[in-house]
Amino acid sequence: MVLAEQHSAAVREVDDWLRASSSAVESLTKADLMGVRYRPVAGWRVPLEFSDCVRRVDVMVSAAFPFQPPHVRLVDRPPYLTWPHVEADVNDRGNGTPPFRVKGTPVRACEGHAG
Repeated sequence: MVLAEQHSAAVREVDDWLRASSSAVESLTKADLMGVRYRPVAGWRVPLEFSDCVRRVDVMVSAAFPFQPPHVRLVDRPPYLTWPHVEADVNDRGNGTPPFRVKGTPVRACEGHAG
C-alpha cells in the first residue's frame, strides 16, 4: 500500500471510530487547522465528559499520520496552571483557543473555560 493510501485509510479509521463513539464529534475545517504550528491535515472536535462538566478537545493528525501520533488540544480548558501539563499553544487566531461553538444537545458549560 502506498503511503498516501495508508494515511487516508488511517484517517478514515479514526473518523469512523470517533463518530461511532459520539454523535457530537465534528470535523475541523481547513480554517480551524490553519496556523497550527505542527500543520495538521485533518482533525476532529470531540466532547469529553470530565468530573465537573463536558469539555471539548481537538484531535489533529499531520500528513505523517499514522507514522506520527496525533496531537490533542484542549479547547475548553481551565485556567493555566490549574491542571498539570496544560500549556498555551497559540492557534491561527493568535489567542490560544478557537471560538466557542456548541452544536446539538446543549451541555453544561465549564466555569472559567477559555473562550
